[in-house]
Amino acid sequence: MFLQLVIKQIKEQFKSLTFYLFILILVLFYITNFVSDINLNSKDSLAPLTGEEYASMNKQPYWGSTPIIYLSEKIEHIIVLLQRNISNKKIDRYIIGIYKGKNLSANDIVFLTDSIEQLEALKSVPIEAETEERFFDLLDSIDEHFSGGTYFGKQKRESVLVQPRTYEEALVEFTSFLDFPDRLTRVYARLFSDYMGICAGFFPVFLVAFLLIKDKRSRMAEIIYSRQFSSSVYVLSKFTGVFISICFIFFAIASHATIVFAIIAWKYNYVIDYFAFYRYTLYWVIPTALFTSTMSFFIATLTGSGILAILVQFGLWISSIMSLHGDYRITKYVIRFNALEPYENFKQFSTAIAVNRIFITILSLIFLILTMLIWSVKRGRVNDVFSASSLLNRLQHKITDK
Repeated sequence: MFLQLVIKQIKEQFKSLTFYLFILILVLFYITNFVSDINLNSKDSLAPLTGEEYASMNKQPYWGSTPIIYLSEKIEHIIVLLQRNISNKKIDRYIIGIYKGKNLSANDIVFLTDSIEQLEALKSVPIEAETEERFFDLLDSIDEHFSGGTYFGKQKRESVLVQPRTYEEALVEFTSFLDFPDRLTRVYARLFSDYMGICAGFFPVFLVAFLLIKDKRSRMAEIIYSRQFSSSVYVLSKFTGVFISICFIFFAIASHATIVFAIIAWKYNYVIDYFAFYRYTLYWVIPTALFTSTMSFFIATLTGSGILAILVQFGLWISSIMSLHGDYRITKYVIRFNALEPYENFKQFSTAIAVNRIFITILSLIFLILTMLIWSVKRGRVNDVFSASSLLNRLQHKITDK
């Protein structure tokens, strides 16, 4: 019975317009982000372009960026940025991921000018831990002055404390991608998982938020109850059918990425890991999709409102996707690694990511169990007829047993 219900739910998904809109969103996100990234400023071999190749295309050379290491250079870099802000009389801010530029008032300009003087003073101080702490305190004060959301805050400052990379540096890094343990596909699979994880963190909500509510509105619930279906079997089969459909799409997109890299590997004689995109999808993306689905399922079942589930999930999603790199606390169900970096740079986070993924998976299963329990409680309260019938049946069994 369970398997039949699961298959029925999968078939219903592939007949649903919402499901095809979900597929369209994922495919467009994949093409406009990941596919465009791997084609941007690169040969079909994925090796970096030379300066001459850029010049032949009338483009400015760009080989990415690398973190600024020395504190004195970080200070100088921030001073230049602040001077540019003062010159433009504007500072960039992002509120809930949305750009909100702020025009500088006379007071703001005085504040930034004073901040530059304090930073200049730091340049003459011997480089010590206290100096670095003072430097970051100054950046925090700038961010706080503008009520957060600037590139000087903790969440975004890593993205500006960088400097242009040279062609030689870019070539050395790309060569390291071809060697073990990255085998080219693993480094790109991490970027792929970053983008697909963003989608998994929100869009599945539209498929699961109204699952049980739709049945209730169509009075399917009463039919199901009258047939004495187990609540757990019913809820679990509905969820499993939808979740299998969701996973199928993510793995289908991972298959396309694998084929693209297989063609590149064949053409340039690269040795790649043909299962990298599948493994990272299973390990990285699927736990996020599981949490989104079970959390939405739980809220919608508890409150009877699919809209509320969408709103709550949206708030969680926005708060979780802000940090692009390095934040893998267990409270973040969407994890980001928005960079093409070798495994040497990634492995420092591997343990934290593993703990995060295990915790998110366990938490998701708890939400699923709670959803089944809530549905079981509500099942006995569909109407007085079923409540009375259920009570009479239980009493009848007790009398028979005696």
